[in-house]
Amino acid sequence: MARNIISFLSTYSLTVVYIEDTALQRNVKTLKELSQLQGVIIGYCIAQNIDIHTITPGEWRKQLGFKQGSGVKRQDLKKQCFRWVKENLELEKPEDEVEAIGIGAAVLKMFQNVN
Repeated sequence: MARNIISFLSTYSLTVVYIEDTALQRNVKTLKELSQLQGVIIGYCIAQNIDIHTITPGEWRKQLGFKQGSGVKRQDLKKQCFRWVKENLELEKPEDEVEAIGIGAAVLKMFQNVN
């Protein structure tokens, strides 16, 4: 997977990359794997002089107006993301793509709010 990520990143002339920060997982193995992949992306960006930033799941979801907090389950957050992408961008994509689109949309919104 690390090779695929590097191959994907190297096909574009990137100047900045935003990735979702790792969040505490019940499964330690999953947290370890996600952290290692995050390290691959960060290392690649540093080596290529690409500005790299992380954004927490709560931060990007807040930017898009998702209901979150106690009592809101992970599955509900995913449904909100599917709905947001479909309603705002008229796209229907798989789960991981929808969340990546959500992260990108949230980052763009953050930059728009700065000006």
